[in-house]
Amino acid sequence: MKNKILYIFLFLSILKPQELTTKNINFLETEFKKAIRLERIGKFKSAETIYLDLLKNDPKNSRIYFQLKSLYKRGENYFGLIIY
Repeated sequence: MKNKILYIFLFLSILKPQELTTKNINFLETEFKKAIRLERIGKFKSAETIYLDLLKNDPKNSRIYFQLKSLYKRGENYFGLIIY
């Protein structure tokens, strides 16, 4: 039993999170621009959904946080500002 747990732990420790490839980066940039366009035409909920999905893929991207913050401030969603 201990050996099985050890093997599972070793297997999981060598797995890497998905690395950002050029293809992924291009997709993320396209989606980011799409969210900005949606925001400009007043589709705030759709833009928010895209920003949140982008953060799941790239949680260290400050541009996404900035846009999401601006979106929440514009919609007076102060609870959303506290979370992010």
